[in-house]
Amino acid sequence: YTPERAKFAYFSKPYRYEVDAFFIPRGKEGEIEFKTLKQFLEQIKKKKFKIGVVNGYVYANPLVNKWLDDPENQDLITRVDNTRKNVELLMDHKIQGFLADQIVGATEIWRLQAGDQINEISLPDMKVPIHFMFSKKSVPYSIVEKFNKAIKDIQQTNEYSRIIEQYLYPVLLLQTVDTRWFLIIDIIGTIAFAISGLMVAFRDRSTLFGAFIFAVLPSMGGGMIRDIIFGREPISALQSPLYLSLVIATVVIGFIAIRIIQ
Repeated sequence: YTPERAKFAYFSKPYRYEVDAFFIPRGKEGEIEFKTLKQFLEQIKKKKFKIGVVNGYVYANPLVNKWLDDPENQDLITRVDNTRKNVELLMDHKIQGFLADQIVGATEIWRLQAGDQINEISLPDMKVPIHFMFSKKSVPYSIVEKFNKAIKDIQQTNEYSRIIEQYLYPVLLLQTVDTRWFLIIDIIGTIAFAISGLMVAFRDRSTLFGAFIFAVLPSMGGGMIRDIIFGREPISALQSPLYLSLVIATVVIGFIAIRIIQ
């Protein structure tokens, strides 16, 4: 909502909150330090960061919008039509960061499978309720009232919670699954579960092939189910040979070690 827009548009009741964030290449987080939004903007200008924004977009804090409209800052700003374009520009090193709604930015990064390349930095005081807008020229206010009732009705159902959860998946993935620390934990977990499967195979006196089956099911099955639940394509365990290679190496080394000990 802005007073300028209210002159020509009706606004529905808020249907969710927008939280804007700054997206930056992984490993570059230390290049910008701040505690307040004002300090963030000062750092961008001081270090001459090229940042991407969506043309015509109103961000969650007036201070940011004013900074983006300042003629002195235009050489640092790249304006594009959508957030996906900003993700592509960041991956091509044509900008050094971009502003976006947290959910929208994380979703586009997820869709472009760039989670291992881009990280999200939270910004203070960048949260605002968002609404649907209706033209005062073509829409009677009675339609807006019906729309408000529909929003209220769906917010009282499980459907609304399901929608919110679905759209938070990319944010969760960006902050956990697609981080380096999670990859390390994933590798440790894969090896650990492969060893557990190998122990089951040893107990049941299985062949080498049987040991491999016992090892691959617990070590890779969980990650595959996770990706299926999140709708993450392609499934990471099938996309990279890393996990299968770890299981094979663990089984072969463990199988040989057991035979030698016996």
